[in-house]
Amino acid sequence: MFKARDELRLAEQKIEELQKEAASLTVKKEFYQSEDFIEQEARNKLNMVKEGETVVVLPPNLKELLGEKENQPPASLPNWRQWLNLFLSAS
Repeated sequence: MFKARDELRLAEQKIEELQKEAASLTVKKEFYQSEDFIEQEARNKLNMVKEGETVVVLPPNLKELLGEKENQPPASLPNWRQWLNLFLSAS
């Protein structure tokens, strides 16, 4: 009797998990079929634009091409000095 009750409880838990998963999948399915998702994919993967818009593609090494380097203080300065420099340069 106890074994049957435990099996029933496990089956009920499995049903609840599957119902939650089904609900989650339904939400995902609705999103993937929506106009918003279709537009997002067209823009991101196909580089499509709406009328009047322009696509701008920047190279991944743009900073290198412009000769810019990241503004990081030298690592040899102690932290307190880096903070001081930061505050003094901000004002």
